Amino acid sequence: MLLLLACAGEITTEPVFPDETSEFDGATLSVVSPSSNSFHPLDTPTVFEAVIVDPDGNPLDFDPIWTSTLDWEGTGSLFEEELDVGTHDIQVVAELPNGDVLKHDLSGILVQHEDAGIYVGDLSVSLAIDVSGTAFQAACTGATELTVDAYGELIDGDSACTISLLGYELETTYVFYLEADDGLVGGETAADLSWFELPFETTGEVFGGVLTGSFGADVAGYATVEGSFEAVRVTRSLPEEEIPSE
Repeated sequence: MLLLLACAGEITTEPVFPDETSEFDGATLSVVSPSSNSFHPLDTPTVFEAVIVDPDGNPLDFDPIWTSTLDWEGTGSLFEEELDVGTHDIQVVAELPNGDVLKHDLSGILVQHEDAGIYVGDLSVSLAIDVSGTAFQAACTGATELTVDAYGELIDGDSACTISLLGYELETTYVFYLEADDGLVGGETAADLSWFELPFETTGEVFGGVLTGSFGADVAGYATVEGSFEAVRVTRSLPEEEIPSE
């Protein structure tokens, strides 16, 4: 009888193992880099860093997926990669082993050439004319706006100013057809004379948000035109037609 009671009192239990995914319960995702509305120069690697931590703040080893609206994807918690030109909206997603899905959205990540943007400044033009041995001089200054494209290669824009000479008001529009290469600017500035354009060879430079240039030539053997411009970048945002499509 006692033996039966003793046997009946024995209790057996299965060993209990911790859930291998429980460390991810309550985890959170944060992005260190890049940040929304940030600028990243073209051809320069962007740092991508995300951190996943448990409720106590301890980092967890897991690689999220990064997806851009401009057809790019990356994987990892810390890596560097060059992005294509454009404004990227990026979503970071971590599908954790415990079934939780963590997301973080970034917007307005601008990638373009360091010199790209819209520049505003002044154009100065001087005109000297020799009429029967008598020299006449005049000058004018006008506002100018130039756009450096997203790749930092093409520069266009225009300006206008009015020269008063010999009783005439000579209002002229100047159109810029320029290119940039490693900070050096070259091309043509054309005086739009309504019935035709008079081109002037132009040289200059663009660096640190400042665009400068000059041009000049003898015209018809009796007139000399000289001009110069200086403009400062006022925004990196480009007109829609200058932005590569998604």
